Amino acid sequence: MTIIAVTGILGAGKTTIATMLGKKGAALVEADKIGWKVLEQKKDKIIKAFGDKILTKGKVDRKKLGQVVFNNKKQLEKLNKITHKEIIKQIREEIKKKKEKIIIIDAALYDKLKLSEITHKKILVKTNTDKICERLLNKYPKQQTLNIIKMQKQSERADHVIDNNFSLEYTQKQINVLWQILNRK
Repeated sequence: MTIIAVTGILGAGKTTIATMLGKKGAALVEADKIGWKVLEQKKDKIIKAFGDKILTKGKVDRKKLGQVVFNNKKQLEKLNKITHKEIIKQIREEIKKKKEKIIIIDAALYDKLKLSEITHKKILVKTNTDKICERLLNKYPKQQTLNIIKMQKQSERADHVIDNNFSLEYTQKQINVLWQILNRK
């Protein structure tokens, strides 16, 4: 079994890349979905830390929480302290359930979650800032996108790099080559 993290900043195309690898036969572990679940599991601590202004209809509103934490590094660190240990624990549990030869962890926070401790390889998805802002225009105001990008800066070291600045066809060609490389063992 080979465990590989697909990482990159918000809007780089990590999930697209992970999905393409999943279609090739890899098992997927989606750190974002685990993180969303953990937000609800840790709701009481999150409310205590950030107040009930981050709730909508009794649930943690990720957009409201994002407006708080992605504009203030100390607030983001506070949220990370509440959630990261549980996210890692649940990622490990998901990995144990998988039977495939290759397991892909789709995770923006590779460094912060210390995924190098549980993965064999790292695939970095690179996309330029303008392309990311264009992709996220309907989701976040431009300044918030830039703040998130700034806070998500991570190590550029990787076993493989996917350039996701071009067409899906170009990206798929890179994935086809990468899949052959990953299956050489």
